[in-house]
Amino acid sequence: MIRRLCLFAFAPACLLLGASACDDTEKAAIPAGTGGAGAAGTTGKAGGGGVSGGAGVGTGGAGGAKAGAGGATGGAGGAKAGAGGATGGTGGAKAGAGGTGGAKAGAGGAGGAKAGAGGATGGAGGAKAGAGGGDSGAGGAKAGAGGGDSGAGGAKAGAGGGDSGAGGAKAGAGGGDSGAGGAKAGAGGGDSGAGGAGGDSGAGGAGGDSGAGGGTGGAGASGTFQGLSAYYAKTCAHNAGSLYCWGTNTNGEVGDGTVSDAEPSPRQTLGTEWAKVSAGGKHTCGIELDKALLCWGGNGEGELGRGGVVSPLPAPSQVEGGGKWIDVSAGDLWTCAIKDDFSLWCWGKFPTGDWGDGNSRKTVPFAIGTDTDWVEVGLGRGAACARKENGDVYCLGNNVFGNLGDGTGAASNVPVKVLLPGAATQLSVGYGHACALVGNLPYCWGSDADDQLGLGVSGNQMQPVAAHPDAQWSYVSAGGRTTCGIRVDDDTLWCWGSRWHGLLGDGQEHAFDQKSEAPVQIGVAGQHWVAVRPGMDHACAIDSVSKLTCWGRNDDGQLGIGVKTAVEPPQVVQ
Repeated sequence: MIRRLCLFAFAPACLLLGASACDDTEKAAIPAGTGGAGAAGTTGKAGGGGVSGGAGVGTGGAGGAKAGAGGATGGAGGAKAGAGGATGGTGGAKAGAGGTGGAKAGAGGAGGAKAGAGGATGGAGGAKAGAGGGDSGAGGAKAGAGGGDSGAGGAKAGAGGGDSGAGGAKAGAGGGDSGAGGAKAGAGGGDSGAGGAGGDSGAGGAGGDSGAGGGTGGAGASGTFQGLSAYYAKTCAHNAGSLYCWGTNTNGEVGDGTVSDAEPSPRQTLGTEWAKVSAGGKHTCGIELDKALLCWGGNGEGELGRGGVVSPLPAPSQVEGGGKWIDVSAGDLWTCAIKDDFSLWCWGKFPTGDWGDGNSRKTVPFAIGTDTDWVEVGLGRGAACARKENGDVYCLGNNVFGNLGDGTGAASNVPVKVLLPGAATQLSVGYGHACALVGNLPYCWGSDADDQLGLGVSGNQMQPVAAHPDAQWSYVSAGGRTTCGIRVDDDTLWCWGSRWHGLLGDGQEHAFDQKSEAPVQIGVAGQHWVAVRPGMDHACAIDSVSKLTCWGRNDDGQLGIGVKTAVEPPQVVQ
């Protein structure tokens, strides 16, 4: 079974698909292809390929702890060393094509393990760094000048940069996370450089996650994505920190600073490094790697959290009060998010009545109770649901379809507990229904107008019922008229509910009342999937090689295939 894609990646962590989970200014700016490498990498201030690793030989060079050139820990060419080093012969893992260095080595680096060229714990280049290597080489954080953890142009670094090297964020001078020749590859290095001499390395790059070779890494990985969101007639997805959105843009929802009728090709959202996105009714929100929360688009009901009614705002803007956030979900005219202290906040227009203080609209984040154990949140049109650390799920809002799952049918402006049979491990909230995974079974509740609950029963459900218990499921996602899931045994993708607008993937325009309670498989034999998000009349999913595929209605370009059409079968987004 393919390991599920984690959707939030601040440190090494993740979280990238929420209930209403999205993604920059150049049209179709997604890097294309796996080739087109930039100019072959330089050797990134490396040790020059000297015998036994460039500057200095022996086991007791000029450095101190984590050491100097040829110094204590590893000597010249030691573990994580430069070219010619002991650990790792020619073409070692993450080594430059001309490098003879060890694992994560630069091409000719002079240093030993975490070694600088004359530094102690922080030689010429910074913390843990000397001029020739270390966790933070002469060029900055996590950058060696030729050795260290990732050689010349080290991990997440350029030959002269820190976490954002000479060529861009997380990039060496030759590329970012999607440089020439593949994801996380510069033209001469990276996790999948072009034609490297060995292991994870690139062809001529001096090592590291992003080689030090040309420009932004040339043509880069074609249409690879790590997270997505779809809602109504728009879609967003993110790729190596860059965010792209397409479809309806009448309120600036795409986030590239423009307002237009629709954008049928992916456009890059303004901003820096994105970790999570959520597309809502007329707005979009996203969280950057530094945990800043930004929203853009329509703000008629304060859904951007900016305080005051200014609409539209076509460029991302930080929510009032700033802070650090770990999850966000954009609904119809409202937004909810979780701070890094695990408290829950909402703003915008409450879908029924008021927020509990006589006000039906909040234009800045408003705390929902005092609990600090929330880990996931999802919004639809009428209800918001959130999952706690212990697996309990609570909802608030409208309850006309059983949206709150508490069995009462009564609306609530405070969270009420969903009657699940056990602890939930994942949550997804659609337009009028919601689902949660308990073990490997999806339990769904709310509107069943289009058989989207897949329950084998008719009518709305006021409390959760197991959907398709004949199979084991690793992921479930509730949309507008459909629900989709990924099976445990073979990672195949299945959807059920409305057939209207080709929602079940056959590319046909069925009548409004055509639907299927039974799951229908999406994709081709042998295709493995890691994430899926159905919108109102279209859906998108990411497979195990990070390709994004969309299908269904496309009159606003929400499939991202460059043209507006009526209905389409599954199409790969370029």
